[in-house]
Amino acid sequence: MFWSSTLQRLIQCDIAYGCELYEINKLYINDTVVSQDAKERLSITADKVKPLAQE
Repeated sequence: MFWSSTLQRLIQCDIAYGCELYEINKLYINDTVVSQDAKERLSITADKVKPLAQE
């Protein structure tokens, strides 16, 4: 399960959003596509993400 949601999360996806209409409530980011700087800010490395679908 995707945290408290009834939706299943696809394991092979690097990023998953749990949303209601326009608001993101939950976010999962695979450790392999994210890094952290000295100020502990997260940065997503876009070229490492393997998108399942794009629009």
